Amino acid sequence: MYFIEEQNVFVRSKAVFKILGFLNYPWKLIALFQYLPVKVTDFFYKLFAKYRYRIV
Repeated sequence: MYFIEEQNVFVRSKAVFKILGFLNYPWKLIALFQYLPVKVTDFFYKLFAKYRYRIV
């Protein structure tokens, strides 16, 4: 997933956190996880992406 804002390109979990930052209250709280290391958040992003059809 990619998110482009002005001239910045955000990838994977960083893109998700940027998008969640634009949403309203319960979703915006998830954006607080953006302060974790990128390796950690990208790990969970890839894990969710791999099993997304089983989760939903």
